[in-house]
Amino acid sequence: MTGLELDFGAFNFQLIYLIIACYFTPSFANLVFLFASILVIAIFLIEKTPINHRYPFIPYIFLGLVLTQLIF
Repeated sequence: MTGLELDFGAFNFQLIYLIIACYFTPSFANLVFLFASILVIAIFLIEKTPINHRYPFIPYIFLGLVLTQLIF
């Protein structure tokens, strides 16, 4: 496999954003990604992991989507 097949680049996040924005609204997609980012930062601060640790962002997008639907 090449590096392109293994890399989950920015285009894939844009695709996920577009899917959420088309299904709901763009402002709702912004909130989902905001909540996902806040969750990643909170988990990073709670776990006290090394700075170079990489977190998978897709589960946090899912949790952000669930939280956003529960709140709004």
